[in-house]
Formats: sequence, structure tokens, C-alpha cells
Amino acid sequence: MFYSLPEKLKIPKERLILDKNLFGIYLTQKRQEKGFTLRELASLVNISHTYLFNIENGLKSPPNDKLLLELADALDLSENAKRIWFDVSAKTKYFFDKSNYHLPTDILKYLSDCGSACDMIKKANELNITDEIWNKNLKEIEKYV
Repeated sequence: MFYSLPEKLKIPKERLILDKNLFGIYLTQKRQEKGFTLRELASLVNISHTYLFNIENGLKSPPNDKLLLELADALDLSENAKRIWFDVSAKTKYFFDKSNYHLPTDILKYLSDCGSACDMIKKANELNITDEIWNKNLKEIEKYV
């Protein structure tokens, strides 16, 4: 399940709001909250400020997974902000490239690190497990936290 954008997300009225620049809007907000200029943040992750500007303005797709992780670290995002960050990135990538599925980077990383989770998802897919069953399992998992 993807997380929705926080209600307090400030979106400038003068900006054309399209699904393809949701990530850019979120990136801009987080960068500004931390007080970074485009050049400062770009320098921290070794990219050009022009490239960062293009991402923020929906002219370029969100970056690759490695750079997404580096930007999240540079912005010192909270765990909740990271979940939104990766989900919005995946949604936005889909609008730039509808020929591929895009999972949030944090999920891809977890699945590659945890083979059992990947096996469980494959088995659930084979068995056509419903959301109702997933929700029951989620409640069981949360008991361990």
C-alpha cells in the first residue's frame, strides 16, 4: 500500500500540479524545510543543481535508487518522511515510464536483503492472497514490534 501525501504539504499555486511532479514538489518542500539551496543539496550528493532543478519541476523523472537513498540521507528524513519519499518517487516514476512497474526503493532494498520476504510475496501471489488476509497478517506482525 502506498502512503498518501501529508495534508500539510504546501504546494505553490503557481506551479502546475501533475502526477508527474509530485515527487518534485515533495523534494522541494523537504529541501526548503532543511534550509538548503538547490546548489547546496546538489553538492552534497554530487549532482548538478540543474539536474536537481529539473527533478523538482517535473521535467525529469525521480533519480535512480542509489541517488534517492543519498538524497534521503542528506535531507535527514524521518522514517515517516522516508516512506512517503519512496512511495511518491515510485508513483512519479510510473508517470514517466508506464512500461515498467516501479516499487518504492525502500521496499526493493528490503526484498533484496530479506529472501524470506520475497519468497512470501511470491507464494502470496501464487495463492492470490487478498488484502483482507494481508491485513490480518500485518496485525500479527505488528504484535512483534
